[in-house]
Formats: sequence, structure tokens, C-alpha cells
Amino acid sequence: MYYTQTQSWARENSVGLGRQAERVLGLGETGLAGQTYRPDGRRWTQISQRTRVNQDWGSFLLEHEEVVMTGDFNTFNDRGVELDGHVDKLADNVTFMNGIRWKLTRQKMTPLFTAAKLRNMYYIMDKSGRDFVDYLQRGPKKQAFDILSTYCSASIAASVFGIHTEKSAIKQGLRARKKQNTKTHDFAELCVELQRKGTLRDAATGYEIEPTDEVMAAQAFFFFIAGVKPSATTMFFSLFELAKHPDILDKLREEVDDVIERCDDNSTYEAVTDMKYLDMVLDKSMRIHPAIGDVIRRCTKSGGVLPVGQIHVDKGTLIHIPVYALHRDPKYYPESEKFLPERFSDKGKRNIVNYTYMPFGDGHRMCLGMRFARLQVKTGLLYLLRHFTVKTRDAHTEMKFGKLPGQVRPLNIDLQFVPRAKIEYSIVYTLHGHLIRTIGAAILALDCSDEQWKGAPFTLPLLCGRASRDMQTQMKKFETM
Repeated sequence: MYYTQTQSWARENSVGLGRQAERVLGLGETGLAGQTYRPDGRRWTQISQRTRVNQDWGSFLLEHEEVVMTGDFNTFNDRGVELDGHVDKLADNVTFMNGIRWKLTRQKMTPLFTAAKLRNMYYIMDKSGRDFVDYLQRGPKKQAFDILSTYCSASIAASVFGIHTEKSAIKQGLRARKKQNTKTHDFAELCVELQRKGTLRDAATGYEIEPTDEVMAAQAFFFFIAGVKPSATTMFFSLFELAKHPDILDKLREEVDDVIERCDDNSTYEAVTDMKYLDMVLDKSMRIHPAIGDVIRRCTKSGGVLPVGQIHVDKGTLIHIPVYALHRDPKYYPESEKFLPERFSDKGKRNIVNYTYMPFGDGHRMCLGMRFARLQVKTGLLYLLRHFTVKTRDAHTEMKFGKLPGQVRPLNIDLQFVPRAKIEYSIVYTLHGHLIRTIGAAILALDCSDEQWKGAPFTLPLLCGRASRDMQTQMKKFETM
């Protein structure tokens, strides 16, 4: 599909461009806004209509993703979202900034998400995971998505400041941290370090940003914008697929139990980051159910050209990369809706075509907090699956989606979290009953006498079918567990 911001241009050009666009862009359809690229048919129409950020439609492109997101970044470096940071100070964050202001802020923020920084911060995430289990054990009367959002909010708040998200509270937290001598390794401490270094300056242009409390508070707020609903969506869909595929759930639980037991009922940064099967499950879930439906870039200067077909793009034109459609395109992912985590093994990843898998975006504006988000999601799933199993009554329900800008959130499916102990004790009870009856029958067949079993490391009444009353007593003990 190829059309620019104005429908009048599309009316004038789409008919004549149709066959050319199909040949040049490799698309199945061309036309006006509201029509659809077809790897996922009606569902992608629904997703695209509900998640578009602006009223004007830009150009939906395939085979030009690399040019837009990386190759000609100087021309396509704007997210296309217009928020005034002077009016709303919390909007002045790295998610919505553009131009040199975005570049300088991102340069200074990127070191905050290194492996070393996340390792030092992990004790906070681990505590949030344990608190999540306590919260679930109290049986909150909420839908699963809201429960998962609560965990993501609490985890981010703890990792950032351990306080609520109001701007005034964040500023107060920054001031308090400046007076502390102890290191906490959370985001507040890292913000204070930036402030102590003074004015942020771009060496090439001389552009400067003062790291005021308002600017730092806005960067902290970006965690909540980018981290709560998308992370909750990723957790929700991963659990939804696990509920539909109990064999995969069992295999993942083996890895979960192994990690917890090796770490003496704890988790560590190294253990969680090394959970290969959980990584495969997450990657597969984010491929089928990306939290972000499409990625938008705006052409910021005249003369933008897409090389295949030499298509000229006017300044101000929005370019949409249809992430949801790409992730489900059978051209790149045969049997695209099958949940097969092994496709994202180290070997399987080699077959993935560049720019067809973008759950966190791609290129220079890829999600800055990707490592943080992934660690947060993995920790939450680790503790949840250690103590609960997951079920759903909506395995065959056709999904409906909410009207959230840029995000894909299900409305009509839910999950149930069931404590593992109840299920496992039930299994033990069943197996124990079968074992007792089998052995008891065998003993009866031998017509053994009490004398034959003297000195045995068990009592005859437990095994012998003649002692049915004792057997029933033993079985009742398991029933009450």
C-alpha cells in the first residue's frame, strides 16, 4: 500500500500507481486509507484503524524499512508525534523528543541501561517479583491484564524511585537523593549523577540542555509511558499462549524451577538473563502479538527518496511501518500463527529477515529501555510461574482490541492464575492412590501372611489389601493437603 498524507493525492495517483506499487513495493494491494495490506486481512485493518496516532495517514511501506529506520536516518528521524514539552513538562522526554534535543538526551541516557547498571539494579526487580507473588496470593479481584499492569507499575516505580509517578513526588525524590551518601543503584541515583555533571552539551552543534529536576522527572516518566502497558501486554500474551499450549508451559516451568532451586529459592541477574527457553517463548509471543502495532517516522526535510522505484517523499509525510502485519506475514514466517518457540532458538534466529521482527522498533530510535523491559518481564514471569499455573477459557475467542495510540491491547480475553500447590497435590494424591491400590492388589494375589513381612522397612497394614481401613486413612491425609 502506498499513499501520502492527503487522500486527494491518493485519489489522483493510486489507480495509475497500483501495478507499479505492487511490483516495486512488493505489496498485495494499493489504495486509499482504510484499505489493508493482507497478510492478516481484516484483523490488520482493525489494528491499524485503532492504533493510528494521527488522523492523517502516511505511507505504509514494505521493503523500505531499513532506509526509513537506519539508512537515511537524517531524513526520517522524527517519530511524528507532536507534543509540546514547554506546555507539559513530562512530555519533554526521550520518547517524544525530536531532532538534536532527542539525540543529546538519548546519548546521555543510553549508559543508564548497560548490563552493569541493570545488574546493580536487579535486586530491586527481584523484590518486586516477590511482592508480585504476595499480591497474587491475596487473590486480587481484577482481570489478568490489570493484575499484570499493577506488577509492571510497581516494578518500574521501585526501580525508578520507589514512589508514585506525580511530577512533584519525583522532584522531591531527586532532592532527597542528592542528600544521601548510600548507593541504591536505582534510576534516581543515575539521574542525580547526570545532574552533578552539569550542562548536557552536544560537541558537534554546541546545543545544550540543562538537566533540571523537570527534565529528569520527564525522563523518569518515560519509563511509565513506554514500560507499563507494553510490558503488561507482552506478559499477558505470553501467558495466554502458554495457557493454550500446556506442553510448552510444562517445559518452561522446568526451566523456572531449575533456576529458583539453583539459586536457593532466589533469582539473580545472571540466572534470569540466561533463561534461554523463556527468551524463546517471549520472542515467539512478541512475534505473534507485538505490543506496538506499527512504527511511525516523519520525513523531516525535502528530497527524501525511497530507492526502490525512486519514490520521492514530501517533507512532513508520515511513514508507517506495519509491525503487526510484518510479524504475521507468511512470506517471512510460514505457518505464522503457530506458537513454536524453537523458531527463536539461536539457530532459528539466523533465518529471520532483517526488519521483519521489530517488537521494540529498530534502528537508531529503537526502544531505549528494551533491556530493562525484557528483564522486568522475565522476572515477573519467573516468579509467577514458580508459584502459579495459568489457564484461559478464551483459547478460541476472536480477539477484539482497545483504542490505544500505537498499542495493541486485547479486550475480550482473560486468564486465570491457579496456585501450583493445589494442582500438584491433586496429582500426587491421584498417583498415590493408584500406587496403593496396585501394590495392595499384588500383595493380596500373593496371599501373604504377616510373618513373611517381619523386619520390612514398612508396615504391612499400609500395603496389604486386608488393611483397607488403614489405606483409606493414609489416602485421606493426602486429600487434606
